[in-house]
Amino acid sequence: MDIVLNQATIKGLPRGLHEGTVVDLKPINYLFGANGSGKSLSLRCITNQAKNKIREKDLTKLGYFAQYITATPQQNFYQDQFQILDRKASDIDLESGDIQGQVFYQHLEEYPEVTIKVRDALQKYLGRYPNVVRRGIYIAMNFLREEEGVPGYSPQQESDGLKRLSLLLSYIYHPKCKFLAIDEPELFLHPDMVAFLLDEILAEIKNGKQFALVTHSPEIIKIGSGEIYSYIYFNLKNTLAETHIIQASKVEAMPIIEALGYLLDVNRRAFLYAPITIFVEGLHDEVIYNKLKEIGKVTWNRRIFMVNTGGISSMFNFWKLWNLFDKDSRVIMDNPANNKEKDSVLVSINDFCKEFKIDENLSLEEKIKLLEVHKIFVAPYPDVLHFGDKCIEARDCDGAINNLDYSLHVSTLQKALKVEEPKVKQLRKEEKEWLFSLAQEIFKESLDNGGTNEIYTKIKNNLEQKHPNIQIEINSAEGYPMSIYFQVSKNRKIFIKLAKETMEKSLFGVE
Repeated sequence: MDIVLNQATIKGLPRGLHEGTVVDLKPINYLFGANGSGKSLSLRCITNQAKNKIREKDLTKLGYFAQYITATPQQNFYQDQFQILDRKASDIDLESGDIQGQVFYQHLEEYPEVTIKVRDALQKYLGRYPNVVRRGIYIAMNFLREEEGVPGYSPQQESDGLKRLSLLLSYIYHPKCKFLAIDEPELFLHPDMVAFLLDEILAEIKNGKQFALVTHSPEIIKIGSGEIYSYIYFNLKNTLAETHIIQASKVEAMPIIEALGYLLDVNRRAFLYAPITIFVEGLHDEVIYNKLKEIGKVTWNRRIFMVNTGGISSMFNFWKLWNLFDKDSRVIMDNPANNKEKDSVLVSINDFCKEFKIDENLSLEEKIKLLEVHKIFVAPYPDVLHFGDKCIEARDCDGAINNLDYSLHVSTLQKALKVEEPKVKQLRKEEKEWLFSLAQEIFKESLDNGGTNEIYTKIKNNLEQKHPNIQIEINSAEGYPMSIYFQVSKNRKIFIKLAKETMEKSLFGVE
């Protein structure tokens, strides 16, 4: 397919983020990853290079242009009317910040085919459509419904989703828009409208158009051929220097993506955004393990996402794909029912052995032990629904689980869940300053009033009224008549243990 930009080089981002990284581009390009990883800034950079390419090819003389649409619609898009400028719509750039409404109206005014297609789309799916009317030197826009007797009404009276969709469609359908970059196209849109938008984008690439989409939504990412789609993952690490871009085509991930196909559905794509993923075989595994979490036998935090791979046959491919994307992932497989070569679990175990160069002639027990080093765990039961000598139906899980021996399930899951926490938990500057101010306040009051238990009780009551979320203990430790704790997050508590004599002897810390 003839596209505007086959490659782009990321440059000029703050602090040299991704400087010099070259990305290969296809007709439809997805930029995805965590907040703060540089996606939107890279999208602007790529759009500017598309604009330059259009100029180099002298396509601007024919009215062709590249456009960037921000993730936040400008307020004046909601206004009723704007004076027509002595410029074409393609001459106005949304990056100037405050003319989105004017551009939208002018596109509908200058290109009747855009108006027709936008109206048809909105009428087909929502029963309403925009109407653009010239009023002297102004253009006014309103929305209409198919119902008789319902007058036109202002965009200010429509939903944010419909206003956003109208704007996006006007550029998607625009015959002169060769390159369209959209930051978070899912913004304000109903999931069905997201699916419709993606279908329209796919249909338009036959006209030589190219799209680049930054997204945080798994629903936006369609899975398809490497000839059409490019998947560009922004991998945010603990330090900015380690943050990097991974492109599916460059790490040989496209054959796996194409092979998995429909298995990479919305739910399974969601774990792209999780720091740690635990892959389990099927839905029953996911149900049982989550049930053990629900009843408090195991715990895991929001950094960990569990997903079933739809069967053991696709387990290796899921793990391999995440490995290529430099993601922390673990695997839990059932124990092989027998040692026959055709056993699907054995096949998967041998796939992992090949990956890690583990001798396939070793015994099954030796393979299992060596794979655990690589976070690949083989359960001691042949099926997750087997509990010792009992086998249950998944639908009976709620009633039966408390009467079963699930110790093997818990121990297997705990191995996979083991996450290395940061070695040092530091007390941040603002936290210490706040605790220090509390300490000064307490010391002053206690010294002024003799530092008795009655005084500490009074101080405790006053502080708890002022800061109801802090925890105060009196006589909590030898030599420290009062301790103050504050739960910053689920796994992080800061404290000060007040010394009786001087502030300097008080202890500050993190638990």
